[in-house]
Amino acid sequence: MSMGAATFIPVPAASLPVVNNSEDFVLDPGDAKLAQKHARWAISALEYDDVNTAIENLQKAIQVLRPYKQG
Repeated sequence: MSMGAATFIPVPAASLPVVNNSEDFVLDPGDAKLAQKHARWAISALEYDDVNTAIENLQKAIQVLRPYKQG
């Protein structure tokens, strides 16, 4: 089975989780930037069908954001 280029499938906004914007929730801009960097690297890896690198970078992004998880 031949692996072709990865296809991006957009997610409708209605299916995204609602973010609680309470005053006590502050996402550090440095952490946000770092998580975005890892997410971009994951997307780039998928453009080259490099699933392992994509997963590693998504996990790094999640690790940065996990302390901010509410509920």
